Amino acid sequence: MSRLKLKGNHKALARPEIQFQIWQQLTLQKGLRRRFNVRGAQGEVILDPRDTPSQVITLIKARVEESLPQYRGEVDVVKELAGEMSTLHKTRVDTLMNEIEGILSGDLEKGFKPPQNVARAAERGLELRREHGRGGLSAKEASKHGIGSGVQRAVNLKNRDDLSLATVKRMKNFFNRHRTYKERGYHRDRTSASYISWLLWGGDAGDRWAQKIVKQEADK
Repeated sequence: MSRLKLKGNHKALARPEIQFQIWQQLTLQKGLRRRFNVRGAQGEVILDPRDTPSQVITLIKARVEESLPQYRGEVDVVKELAGEMSTLHKTRVDTLMNEIEGILSGDLEKGFKPPQNVARAAERGLELRREHGRGGLSAKEASKHGIGSGVQRAVNLKNRDDLSLATVKRMKNFFNRHRTYKERGYHRDRTSASYISWLLWGGDAGDRWAQKIVKQEADK
């Protein structure tokens, strides 16, 4: 079992958006010793090789329940989160809720491997971003806005990492929101932020793949 050492504001750990940001930080790190620091909630994890960051979140929740007897159930906390996020655009709220639902349900453990053509598009997006300095948000920038990171997504796609259904749904949502820029001709400029962002999420191949996966899972 993974070992967990907590510091700072333990009450903050009961909030789903804090748990989500901790999960993001742990996922972006390599190695067995990983650290997080989110809004005064700090900690260090020595990861059991058999465990995943999602299982660490479960461990944190159990530790919080021990220290906070009045801790409410998951449904109440998720409802509270939806209220706190009311100032965000609806699509951003939907994206974050999908992430949280994935963590709570364990859906993040189910993997879908991106095809080669999706990986190539993401790799090209990273090359263009390095060359022109625009397109997509870093993990740190995206976290501030409560949305997914195009750069981190591109790295996952390029490496053909297994993606959860929640992540594939976020890809689908991204393409649905940004398709209008392609239809209006913004992608004719192969150096535009819009075109580079599109590639970071897998490009046209990623769009087709995400739509297909979400549909086939919904039809089951």
